[in-house]
Amino acid sequence: MLKGVIERLKRRDMIAYAKAIGVAVGENVLIAANVNFDTEPYLIKIGGGSYITSGVRFVTHDGAVYVLKRNGLLKGDGGFPDMISIGENCYIGNNVSIMPGVHIGNNVIVGYGSIVTHSIPDNEVWAGIPARRIESLQEYLEKNKDKYILSPSDPEGKRKYLLDYFKNRDTQSHK
Repeated sequence: MLKGVIERLKRRDMIAYAKAIGVAVGENVLIAANVNFDTEPYLIKIGGGSYITSGVRFVTHDGAVYVLKRNGLLKGDGGFPDMISIGENCYIGNNVSIMPGVHIGNNVIVGYGSIVTHSIPDNEVWAGIPARRIESLQEYLEKNKDKYILSPSDPEGKRKYLLDYFKNRDTQSHK
């Protein structure tokens, strides 16, 4: 129970932090710890109901401009920044990097460790390096709906239910 309270406080703090540095955050957004908003957080928009998981990195500029500046090809403190937007009801998996200029549509899932270099339309599942389309959200549902396990919402009840479920399943499958 205490662990759940601590996690909720961290998430609330991450949302407050994101807003304080200029990220536009919609309603009912979840932001896990260790999310990096880069040097221009005010160029980032996160739509309502989205979940930004641990280790996600928003890259709002192309830091390689450094080489051009060092060679005298560009002057001053400019760069190549661009906006990043996440639509409504999206899930951005752990350790995903989102590059400048990317728009992620509504109802999108981005898989673990992906590097998103192009915009993603609504209702799709993307993953990989660079991220590419895996399937539609409907195809993802059809492929996985038999794996869905409805369990109690309280942490201890869920723990007991899932341990019993997998113990019984493993006992049946090894006969």
